Amino acid sequence: MKKKQQSPMKFAVIMTVVVVFLIGALVVLNNQIKNASQNYDEKPSTEGQPILGDKNAAVTVTEFGDYKCPSCKQWTESVFPDLKKDYIDKGKINFSYINFVNEQHGRGSELSALASEQVWKEDPDSFWAFHEALFKAQPDNDTMENEWATPAKLADIAEAHTKVKGDKLVKSLNDKTFSEQLGTDESLISQYNVDSTPTIFVNGVKIDKPFDYDKIKEAIEKELKGNSDEK
Repeated sequence: MKKKQQSPMKFAVIMTVVVVFLIGALVVLNNQIKNASQNYDEKPSTEGQPILGDKNAAVTVTEFGDYKCPSCKQWTESVFPDLKKDYIDKGKINFSYINFVNEQHGRGSELSALASEQVWKEDPDSFWAFHEALFKAQPDNDTMENEWATPAKLADIAEAHTKVKGDKLVKSLNDKTFSEQLGTDESLISQYNVDSTPTIFVNGVKIDKPFDYDKIKEAIEKELKGNSDEK
Protein backbone atom coordinates (compact mmCIF):
# COMPACT_ATOMS: atom_id res chain seq x y z
CA MET A 1 0.00 0.00 0.00
CA LYS A 2 1.38 3.43 -0.97
CA LYS A 3 1.82 6.00 1.71
CA LYS A 4 -0.20 9.14 1.22
CA GLN A 5 1.96 12.13 0.26
CA GLN A 6 1.92 14.94 2.77
CA SER A 7 -0.15 17.86 1.56
CA PRO A 8 1.91 21.02 0.82
CA MET A 9 -0.84 23.02 2.52
CA LYS A 10 -0.56 20.94 5.67
CA PHE A 11 3.21 21.37 5.67
CA ALA A 12 2.83 25.14 5.32
CA VAL A 13 0.41 25.25 8.25
CA ILE A 14 2.83 23.27 10.43
CA MET A 15 5.70 25.57 9.51
CA THR A 16 3.58 28.63 10.30
CA VAL A 17 2.75 27.25 13.74
CA VAL A 18 6.43 26.55 14.39
CA VAL A 19 7.45 30.07 13.34
CA VAL A 20 4.74 31.67 15.50
CA PHE A 21 5.85 29.55 18.46
CA LEU A 22 9.49 30.56 18.00
CA ILE A 23 8.57 34.24 17.76
CA GLY A 24 6.49 33.96 20.92
CA ALA A 25 9.35 32.26 22.73
CA LEU A 26 11.74 35.03 21.68
CA VAL A 27 9.32 37.70 22.92
CA VAL A 28 9.00 35.97 26.31
CA LEU A 29 12.78 35.59 26.55
CA ASN A 30 13.30 39.23 25.65
CA ASN A 31 10.80 40.34 28.30
CA GLN A 32 12.54 38.15 30.87
CA ILE A 33 15.87 39.76 30.01
CA LYS A 34 14.35 43.24 30.29
CA ASN A 35 12.65 42.44 33.58
CA ALA A 36 15.90 41.04 34.94
CA SER A 37 17.60 44.36 34.23
CA GLN A 38 15.37 46.70 36.20
CA ASN A 39 18.07 47.87 38.61
CA TYR A 40 20.99 50.12 37.71
CA ASP A 41 24.18 50.95 39.58
CA GLU A 42 23.46 54.67 39.30
CA LYS A 43 20.29 56.73 39.38
CA PRO A 44 19.30 58.77 36.30
CA SER A 45 21.42 61.92 36.27
CA THR A 46 19.75 65.00 37.72
CA GLU A 47 22.29 67.38 36.18
CA GLY A 48 20.34 70.16 34.49
CA GLN A 49 17.03 68.60 35.55
CA PRO A 50 14.36 70.16 37.79
CA ILE A 51 14.63 68.95 41.37
CA LEU A 52 12.04 69.30 44.11
CA GLY A 53 13.16 68.91 47.71
CA ASP A 54 16.55 68.62 49.36
CA LYS A 55 19.14 68.47 46.56
CA ASN A 56 21.52 66.67 48.92
CA ALA A 57 19.07 63.92 49.84
CA ALA A 58 20.50 60.43 49.47
CA VAL A 59 17.44 59.19 47.60
CA THR A 60 16.03 60.57 44.36
CA VAL A 61 12.70 59.56 42.88
CA THR A 62 12.69 60.23 39.15
CA GLU A 63 9.68 60.35 36.87
CA PHE A 64 9.99 59.99 33.12
CA GLY A 65 6.77 61.68 32.04
CA ASP A 66 4.82 63.35 29.26
CA TYR A 67 2.48 66.28 29.83
CA LYS A 68 0.19 64.85 27.13
CA CYS A 69 0.04 61.44 28.81
CA PRO A 70 -3.25 60.73 30.66
CA SER A 71 -1.55 58.17 32.91
CA CYS A 72 1.04 60.77 33.93
CA LYS A 73 -1.75 63.16 34.88
CA GLN A 74 -3.34 60.39 36.94
CA TRP A 75 -0.04 59.56 38.66
CA THR A 76 0.57 63.23 39.44
CA GLU A 77 -2.88 63.58 40.98
CA SER A 78 -3.13 60.25 42.81
CA VAL A 79 0.38 59.13 43.81
CA PHE A 80 2.59 62.22 43.85
CA PRO A 81 0.73 64.06 46.67
CA ASP A 82 1.43 61.18 49.08
CA LEU A 83 5.03 60.99 47.95
CA LYS A 84 5.45 64.71 48.54
CA LYS A 85 3.79 64.64 51.96
CA ASP A 86 5.53 61.52 53.25
CA TYR A 87 9.04 62.03 51.91
CA ILE A 88 9.79 65.19 49.91
CA ASP A 89 8.38 67.71 52.40
CA LYS A 90 10.17 65.89 55.22
CA GLY A 91 13.53 66.22 53.48
CA LYS A 92 14.02 62.47 53.15
CA ILE A 93 14.16 62.40 49.34
CA ASN A 94 14.11 64.67 46.34
CA PHE A 95 12.11 64.37 43.13
CA SER A 96 13.18 64.91 39.54
CA TYR A 97 11.18 65.04 36.32
CA ILE A 98 12.52 64.06 32.89
CA ASN A 99 10.61 64.79 29.70
CA PHE A 100 9.58 61.85 27.52
CA VAL A 101 8.39 63.17 24.16
CA ASN A 102 5.92 60.74 22.59
CA GLU A 103 4.91 61.42 18.99
CA GLN A 104 1.83 59.27 19.50
CA HIS A 105 0.49 62.00 21.80
CA GLY A 106 0.76 64.63 19.07
CA ARG A 107 2.83 67.78 18.62
CA GLY A 108 1.75 69.01 22.04
CA SER A 109 3.98 66.43 23.69
CA GLU A 110 7.09 68.13 22.32
CA LEU A 111 5.73 71.67 22.72
CA SER A 112 4.85 71.23 26.40
CA ALA A 113 8.23 69.61 27.05
CA LEU A 114 10.03 72.50 25.34
CA ALA A 115 7.96 74.99 27.34
CA SER A 116 8.84 73.27 30.61
CA GLU A 117 12.53 73.34 29.73
CA GLN A 118 12.32 77.08 29.10
CA VAL A 119 10.55 77.73 32.40
CA TRP A 120 13.13 75.65 34.26
CA LYS A 121 15.93 77.62 32.62
CA GLU A 122 14.46 81.12 32.97
CA ASP A 123 12.30 80.93 36.11
CA PRO A 124 13.23 77.80 38.08
CA ASP A 125 11.36 78.93 41.19
CA SER A 126 8.11 78.72 39.26
CA PHE A 127 8.82 75.41 37.53
CA TRP A 128 6.75 73.16 39.77
CA ALA A 129 3.76 75.50 39.66
CA PHE A 130 3.98 75.40 35.86
CA HIS A 131 4.45 71.63 35.94
CA GLU A 132 1.28 71.18 38.00
CA ALA A 133 -0.67 73.65 35.86
CA LEU A 134 0.21 71.75 32.67
CA PHE A 135 -1.25 68.54 34.04
CA LYS A 136 -4.33 70.36 35.30
CA ALA A 137 -4.81 71.81 31.81
CA GLN A 138 -4.79 68.34 30.27
CA PRO A 139 -8.41 67.41 29.51
CA ASP A 140 -9.85 64.07 30.57
CA ASN A 141 -9.30 61.29 28.05
CA ASP A 142 -6.66 63.31 26.20
CA THR A 143 -5.98 62.13 22.64
CA MET A 144 -3.68 63.05 19.79
CA GLU A 145 -6.60 64.71 18.03
CA ASN A 146 -7.38 66.80 21.11
CA GLU A 147 -4.43 69.15 20.69
CA TRP A 148 -4.76 71.47 23.67
CA ALA A 149 -1.02 72.03 24.23
CA THR A 150 -0.68 74.74 21.58
CA PRO A 151 1.89 77.56 21.74
CA ALA A 152 -0.88 80.03 22.62
CA LYS A 153 -2.25 77.84 25.45
CA LEU A 154 1.23 77.16 26.84
CA ALA A 155 1.96 80.88 26.72
CA ASP A 156 -1.22 81.58 28.71
CA ILE A 157 -0.20 79.04 31.36
CA ALA A 158 3.31 80.51 31.53
CA GLU A 159 1.93 84.03 31.91
CA ALA A 160 -0.36 82.89 34.75
CA HIS A 161 2.21 80.89 36.72
CA THR A 162 5.71 82.11 35.84
CA LYS A 163 7.74 85.20 34.98
CA VAL A 164 8.30 83.96 31.41
CA LYS A 165 6.58 86.25 28.92
CA GLY A 166 4.06 84.56 26.66
CA ASP A 167 5.34 86.07 23.41
CA LYS A 168 8.89 85.03 24.24
CA LEU A 169 7.71 81.48 24.97
CA VAL A 170 5.85 81.26 21.66
CA LYS A 171 8.94 82.41 19.75
CA SER A 172 11.12 79.88 21.58
CA LEU A 173 8.65 77.09 20.81
CA ASN A 174 8.62 78.01 17.12
CA ASP A 175 12.42 78.12 17.08
CA LYS A 176 12.76 74.98 19.24
CA THR A 177 15.26 76.91 21.33
CA PHE A 178 15.45 74.30 24.07
CA SER A 179 15.65 71.18 21.88
CA GLU A 180 19.17 70.47 23.16
CA GLN A 181 17.74 69.89 26.63
CA LEU A 182 15.27 67.40 25.19
CA GLY A 183 18.22 65.65 23.58
CA THR A 184 19.72 65.18 27.04
CA ASP A 185 16.42 63.69 28.21
CA GLU A 186 16.35 61.38 25.21
CA SER A 187 19.83 60.10 26.10
CA LEU A 188 18.60 59.21 29.60
CA ILE A 189 15.52 57.53 28.15
CA SER A 190 17.77 55.34 26.02
CA GLN A 191 20.29 54.70 28.80
CA TYR A 192 17.60 53.50 31.21
CA ASN A 193 15.48 51.61 28.67
CA VAL A 194 12.38 53.70 29.30
CA ASP A 195 9.58 52.77 26.87
CA SER A 196 6.43 54.06 28.56
CA THR A 197 5.13 56.82 30.80
CA PRO A 198 5.03 57.31 33.64
CA THR A 199 8.21 55.37 34.47
CA ILE A 200 9.38 55.80 38.05
CA PHE A 201 12.86 55.22 39.46
CA VAL A 202 13.89 55.19 43.10
CA ASN A 203 17.60 55.92 42.76
CA GLY A 204 18.62 53.20 40.28
CA VAL A 205 15.62 50.94 40.95
CA LYS A 206 12.96 50.89 38.25
CA ILE A 207 9.49 50.46 39.77
CA ASP A 208 7.51 47.88 37.79
CA LYS A 209 4.14 49.14 39.06
CA PRO A 210 4.30 52.95 39.22
CA PHE A 211 0.76 53.28 40.63
CA ASP A 212 1.51 50.94 43.54
CA TYR A 213 2.55 53.47 46.17
CA ASP A 214 3.45 50.71 48.60
CA LYS A 215 6.03 49.44 46.10
CA ILE A 216 7.50 52.92 45.79
CA LYS A 217 7.61 53.30 49.60
CA GLU A 218 9.25 49.91 49.96
CA ALA A 219 11.97 50.86 47.49
CA ILE A 220 12.51 54.24 49.18
CA GLU A 221 12.79 52.73 52.65
CA LYS A 222 15.25 50.14 51.37
CA GLU A 223 17.40 52.86 49.78
CA LEU A 224 17.22 55.02 52.90
CA LYS A 225 18.23 52.07 55.09
CA GLY A 226 21.06 51.20 52.73
CA ASN A 227 22.45 54.69 52.83
CA SER A 228 22.09 54.77 56.61
CA ASP A 229 24.00 51.48 56.98
CA GLU A 230 26.84 52.82 54.85
CA LYS A 231 27.45 55.73 57.23
